Amino acid sequence: MIGSGLDPQLLADRAAYEQWAAERPLPPDVRRMPAPALGLGSFWIARRDVEADAPVVVYVHGGGFRVGSPRTGAVVGAAIAARVSVRILTVGYSLAPEHPFPTAAAEVTLALEALLRHEPAVPVMLAGDSAGANLVLFALRHSGIAAARVRGAALLCPLVDLTDAACASPANSHDTGLSTEVFAAIRRDYLSALHRAGPDDPDVSPVRARLAGLPPLFVQYSAAELLGPSIAGFVTRARAHGVDVTVDRWARQSHLWQRFAGDDPASDGAVDRLARWLRQRLAGGTSVTR
Repeated sequence: MIGSGLDPQLLADRAAYEQWAAERPLPPDVRRMPAPALGLGSFWIARRDVEADAPVVVYVHGGGFRVGSPRTGAVVGAAIAARVSVRILTVGYSLAPEHPFPTAAAEVTLALEALLRHEPAVPVMLAGDSAGANLVLFALRHSGIAAARVRGAALLCPLVDLTDAACASPANSHDTGLSTEVFAAIRRDYLSALHRAGPDDPDVSPVRARLAGLPPLFVQYSAAELLGPSIAGFVTRARAHGVDVTVDRWARQSHLWQRFAGDDPASDGAVDRLARWLRQRLAGGTSVTR
């Protein structure tokens, strides 16, 4: 530990992720604007030709609740903005271990509710990657206004299970995007003994939650990633609870490969499929289940 009491490696990981995101160029004609009313570094991303009252996609970044920011979330957010005529709102939240559960979940829920009150007539959708997808599910389950207004939610490689079962498959243990060691650190840092939330709490492991009433979901993941089996289990549970789920399962990609859009054909293909689903939902179409 050093001055702040945090693990030096965690601090280094945070800095490296921020630097990586800062060096990623925005797609042509996409601009970024601050959203100071929502705090925690949140900002808007949109193409220059998108109208001021265009539909909104609220994007919640991942990073295991421990790293990341609206800037890192903007990497995928900007790739979406380049493909869909929407305004992307990347929201921030306080990180663990300084701010364990339920701080981030509550902050994301409040930010979403603030947006919905501020723009009562605009179509709104949600998206999140990894831990961000976990927070999206929390907000949808705990906010009445969100459940009523949100047209759909895209979950990219969602972290839906913090129990040991999430990484129990030896066949998925070689994921270069998320290791079992990092998974253990995520669970340790996010769960606070003071709050008494265990890894099997439905609010931290939505694979164990009641999911009835959720809006249509788009779940994109790799069968080879560490979280693959738990994501498949979540899809099964959501469908059993009557949720409309469109699944886009890839075969060999690592956790959160979508962040390399612009550099990797598979990443671009994944974001293309996500963009197609978003356009379909905003147009009022029905999902195509795979």
